[in-house]
Amino acid sequence: PNGQITTEKRIWISVDWKKAPTGKSTSKIFVEGTGKKVIINVQINNSSEPKVEDEHLFVESNGYISIEAEHFSNSVNSNNVNWVVIPNLGRTSSAVTIFPVTSPSQKLSKDSPHLGYNVYLFSSGELKVNLYFSPTMNFTHNREGIRYAISFDDDEPQIFNMTSNPNPPDLNRDPVWNKWVADNINIQTSIHNIKNSGNHVLKFWMIDPGIVLQKIVIDAGGVKQSYLGPPESFNAKLIRAN
Repeated sequence: PNGQITTEKRIWISVDWKKAPTGKSTSKIFVEGTGKKVIINVQINNSSEPKVEDEHLFVESNGYISIEAEHFSNSVNSNNVNWVVIPNLGRTSSAVTIFPVTSPSQKLSKDSPHLGYNVYLFSSGELKVNLYFSPTMNFTHNREGIRYAISFDDDEPQIFNMTSNPNPPDLNRDPVWNKWVADNINIQTSIHNIKNSGNHVLKFWMIDPGIVLQKIVIDAGGVKQSYLGPPESFNAKLIRAN
């Protein structure tokens, strides 16, 4: 199309997905005027998958999947230990924790308390999982800190400590704790190796009480630096609606 712009104008461009080629491809947009021509490369991915009915399936886009903690696909409770959603306790949505907060530490097993998040990855190989926690001191005085575990599918869960700082922290010498408080978030990162693209289940395991999970971001190389992290990814319900 042709037109005249005197100052500035935002131009929206959409894709006719029924005519777009299947798979990944690159198209070009030519912008010409005032004696200059600019070529904009547009990468699209018109994948034939996933074809699913699970409205809680989150689909990778732009090299990441972002999930609000409350939008788990399934939860497993045990031994009077229950997952609870705390409305509006979070920077971008609600948070999830274990009740009661006086629960004993749990030994990992296939039936121990955990949350499952169904995801569809176009990427494979090494990727990162960033977990966004509310800042928490090691109120249990456990030398191993407040622990949790994370895994994909049937892989062995990796155990992590989210409170490696002393308790109480030295506010004059502990920049990590100061940053957690200033940002009102504690981001912990794990590294995983995904053999194949496609459907996977990310599992978050409870070991110690006191953990408050706000958000999960799977980084396949596309996450950019930001304060709140990327917005929540599209899921199958939204895809079917479109």
